[in-house]
Amino acid sequence: MTWPHFDLLWIHEGSVGLDVAGHDAKIDLTAPDGILLLPGTAFEGRAYTAHVEASICHFRLPGDWPNGHRRPHRAEVMALQTMIVLSLRLASEGAGVARRIRLVTAILDAFSQTESTSAPESRIDRAWRLSAERLDLIRSLVDVASQAGLSESSFRAAHRAQTGTAAGASLTALRIAKAERLLSTTSMPLYDIATAVGYGHAETLSYAFRRARGMSPGAWRRAQRPFA
Repeated sequence: MTWPHFDLLWIHEGSVGLDVAGHDAKIDLTAPDGILLLPGTAFEGRAYTAHVEASICHFRLPGDWPNGHRRPHRAEVMALQTMIVLSLRLASEGAGVARRIRLVTAILDAFSQTESTSAPESRIDRAWRLSAERLDLIRSLVDVASQAGLSESSFRAAHRAQTGTAAGASLTALRIAKAERLLSTTSMPLYDIATAVGYGHAETLSYAFRRARGMSPGAWRRAQRPFA
């Protein structure tokens, strides 16, 4: 399809794949994730899972826009999903246009394309990135440190020198963040989620989750799945 307006496609549950004109690789979207298709962009897509929940927002903006697409900033997808759900509720309630425009404008900030000025990836950052990709195999900081070729004590010191925070707290935050994504986008049992984020038992995940979020994983899942 090719549409003359902006199209914000957001996947709340399930997975889809898109082929976008001008983009060689297929774009996979697994909830929570989305894409902003600019006017005049040709695309086609398909569902990977038997059930997909998605929202689509069409709108126009003044000015000349090249065709193509934009992906959201990865660090903002959970907050972005909450904002999109709010925009759907406001639309269903007939909220004022000015308020809805302000919300859409804020949502678009998460799709802004800014020139990267970041420094090259450090050894510590690379260790965390690799650990996040195989979190089910990361049992302790020893495993994270091995991704950087360091002992645990050296990694702890290097991490604190770079970030000013404790490495152990960062590992817990990494596990909880992935648990949040799985709780909100899948129906996986708690035991399977615990295994996927590197905890040996569901009870261990529940304890860590309560300490981090102030509620049980089950309560958090119910609160974050508006389409359930």
